Amino acid sequence: MNNLSGNVAVELSLDGAEIHRVKVKCVRPNVGRSLVGMTAAQAQKTIAILYALCPVAQQQASESALGLKLGLSSDAARMEWVKEHSWQSWLMLDDICMGDDALTATVEVRKGDKQAANLLYGLAPEQWLSFGSKRELQHWMAGARAPYAKLLNALYHSSARGFGTRVKANGPLRRCQAHDYVGYFDAECGELFMRTLARLIELAQLLSGGYLPPKAKVLASGHVEIEASRGRLVHQVAFENGNNLGAISAYQIEAPTDRHCDESGTLAQSLQGSVLPNQDPMYAHLLIKTFDPCVSYSLTMESCHA
Repeated sequence: MNNLSGNVAVELSLDGAEIHRVKVKCVRPNVGRSLVGMTAAQAQKTIAILYALCPVAQQQASESALGLKLGLSSDAARMEWVKEHSWQSWLMLDDICMGDDALTATVEVRKGDKQAANLLYGLAPEQWLSFGSKRELQHWMAGARAPYAKLLNALYHSSARGFGTRVKANGPLRRCQAHDYVGYFDAECGELFMRTLARLIELAQLLSGGYLPPKAKVLASGHVEIEASRGRLVHQVAFENGNNLGAISAYQIEAPTDRHCDESGTLAQSLQGSVLPNQDPMYAHLLIKTFDPCVSYSLTMESCHA
């Protein structure tokens, strides 16, 4: 969104290496309230201007809720997810000082260059998806020099393997729940590794051309949900005269960040009680990035015995 997009503040209190207390505060503007009194067409144009992150998902949700037809393509949604997943993966690589080798390829992938993805995975994404066993995937993690192999290997072969209390699956991890790769590691790994793996699975599926983001689902008149790259996005609108020819009387937008970063949301649940590897804040930053807040965030840590 624009510079009025808000922020997420994460505060952690540690008892030794254990995260004893978590406080998450998410402040985001009430965009829906600003749409009240507008016509459907005016609201749609406003939403298109306001949302810089997930603009395609936001516009697809709003056009369905408002009863409009914009004709946004499925490939536009696919590329939106490719951009989000590849960028967040690069940010994680950069946090663990592996970002330099991946930056150029990440930029090219975000432009739609599928060949650049071969450099990130070390092989074509469709080939990466074809490993037939956990052992094959582990061999790739340990032996490949590709950035994504290094990322997963760094999280797996360290004390970070079990970091992040497992929570109800959402976003890429929920959508990839049935994938074999998730099943290989589900019982032994924490939320950080599993969410990172799921993002790379979904990115490979998107790049290989065999997968498109699902279309918006109309739950009731004016009530729509759609999958954005971060998770489920909900738009709910009501009109003064009961149809979209009148002015909007109420508009609610529930973004994935609203749920993930609620004070008792999945981010807080995943941090609470976890043992922070080496008491290193980097791992907390990495876990937050797997939830991919759509606004800026801050992290502060203190000892509860200080």
